Amino acid sequence: MKIDKIKILEVAVLAGKILLENGADMTRVEDTMLRIGRNAGLENVVAFVTPTGIFISLRGEAYSQMESIQQTTMNLEKVAYVNQLSRKFGEGTITISAFYQLLQQIDEDIKDFNFWLKTLAASLVSASLMYIFGGEFRDFFATFVVGGMGYMLYYFLNKRTEVDFLNNGLVAFVIALLAGLFVKLHLGTDMNMIIIGSVMPLVPGVKITNAFLDGISGHTISSMTSGLQALLTAGSIGVGVAIALKLLL
Repeated sequence: MKIDKIKILEVAVLAGKILLENGADMTRVEDTMLRIGRNAGLENVVAFVTPTGIFISLRGEAYSQMESIQQTTMNLEKVAYVNQLSRKFGEGTITISAFYQLLQQIDEDIKDFNFWLKTLAASLVSASLMYIFGGEFRDFFATFVVGGMGYMLYYFLNKRTEVDFLNNGLVAFVIALLAGLFVKLHLGTDMNMIIIGSVMPLVPGVKITNAFLDGISGHTISSMTSGLQALLTAGSIGVGVAIALKLLL
């Protein structure tokens, strides 16, 4: 049976693109692409992944595919589905053509959660973490509201600009001001705990984790890139809160 090498590479690069655009680390992306190629019978497959591009080719042959990555988001549901399909392909339960069609469906049909659901989740995360970190239950409502308002601002800022760390800094500034306002209106008691809980949805936890995973796996460039992005984001959050506190105190 003749192997359609171009089709296999197209499937591998599409799977890698979906993974990388939706929050997977470089190690997972590269490993998935190589597994797809080898499970399809291509032992000489070579993959190279960067934060802005994916490359896959066959060593010693004139077959290659590449894909640019313009924008990344966070949708781990897509990552889970791609991993599931990759395992099914490795087990031989789906063909390469079916694999490609299912990947296209995942990329096009699985949408992000709606705005209000994500806002509600951000509010609950903010209030819950405030309490877990030692806050008082009487600040639960204030943190719930401030965290939700902060996420709403973050959502709309991301629609206007893609400079993520600046958006985080501005949102953190507004969150700190809102926390101070709630305390002055006697709707909250501990401004510090309200701020801590409310900024938690902004913290780049996945980027920090990916930076460590890539560093351990030897992906120095991607590790440094993810780490720098996380550092800029965390720093901008701290600066935003510090400026607001300077104005409040």
